[in-house]
Amino acid sequence: MSSESKTFDFIQLEHLPDKPRKTGIIEFRGPYYTPVTYGYLNDLLDDWGEYVDGFKFAGGSMRLLDRDKTRKMIQLCHKYNVYVSTGGFVERVIVQGPEAVDRYLDECKSLEFDMVEVSSGLASIKLEDKVAIVKQVQKLGMKAKPEVSMMIGAGAGTHIVGYKTKMRTFRTSPRKQQPTSTPAQTSSCSNQRASRKTFLRANGGKMWSRNSSTSSATTLGCSKPQTRQSSNGT
Repeated sequence: MSSESKTFDFIQLEHLPDKPRKTGIIEFRGPYYTPVTYGYLNDLLDDWGEYVDGFKFAGGSMRLLDRDKTRKMIQLCHKYNVYVSTGGFVERVIVQGPEAVDRYLDECKSLEFDMVEVSSGLASIKLEDKVAIVKQVQKLGMKAKPEVSMMIGAGAGTHIVGYKTKMRTFRTSPRKQQPTSTPAQTSSCSNQRASRKTFLRANGGKMWSRNSSTSSATTLGCSKPQTRQSSNGT
């Protein structure tokens, strides 16, 4: 942390450890609902950089910038020892197939992104596909940030098209039981179909699918959500 005298430095505070930190991580969003310019980011990090660990390009906002400007913002963050994350954009990339995913990850590496978010809050991604993407991210020398989605359809303007937010239901049990579906999950399944139509209308309903032996674009339906009965009945 800065050795300069702090305002009211006689007031005792819990001090953060030096970066890179493993606890007390602070990550903030870049351009998303509001723009974040290079000048604004520079001033922000100049004043508060010692407290900031990560910077996130939310909602694929970097797609609207020139490559040189994106790289310039990333390098500015690195100057202050701040890692840079892609934010949740892979959900949009996968609609163009596995080649687009590979090109996306390669360009993330060339632009010097540190972290690639593997999110699935708006469009479902099979677990095996998530694992494949995570492995490729790690192979390229970046960190993967898989998302465990508890909420379906939050943010990204989904409220504008009438997409209702749903909470996923998770139950655990030491006993093996057959998968079941609740009425809420059935409604959630309908919402997922509506979301895919919104995302994939221009792509013929095609989404990216990859397993250990093949890579192909497949038309995905909504599989039955799985629940497990817990020992306490909840």
